[in-house]
Amino acid sequence: MKSLSAQLGREGRLQGGRELIERTIWKYDIPVPVVSEFTLLLPTGAKILHIGVQYDAPRMWALVDPVEELIDYHFIVVGTGSSIPWGPLLSYEGTFQMYGGGLVCHVFGVGHHPPMLSSK
Repeated sequence: MKSLSAQLGREGRLQGGRELIERTIWKYDIPVPVVSEFTLLLPTGAKILHIGVQYDAPRMWALVDPVEELIDYHFIVVGTGSSIPWGPLLSYEGTFQMYGGGLVCHVFGVGHHPPMLSSK
């Protein structure tokens, strides 16, 4: 199997005529102390790749097209054992742990954006 770079033509197209679309991975801070709701500005069509802890703070990594318009993405954070306002507008995005596992939180997207790539 040819590598991706070997498949690219001079015009940045894959064999078969499909265009290669450039994306970037951006990192976002999840507010601390952990709040139940927060909003981030992400480019339209952003895909959440991972939620985790880096340098003792919760973070979110997203695959984005940096030229797209920035829009509000809404999220809620729910601790393990807490009630959750479940409904069709929620999509699970990821879980993070802090304080040696003493705090476990689950992040859900609210509304218009698709779930993270690995949950499909």
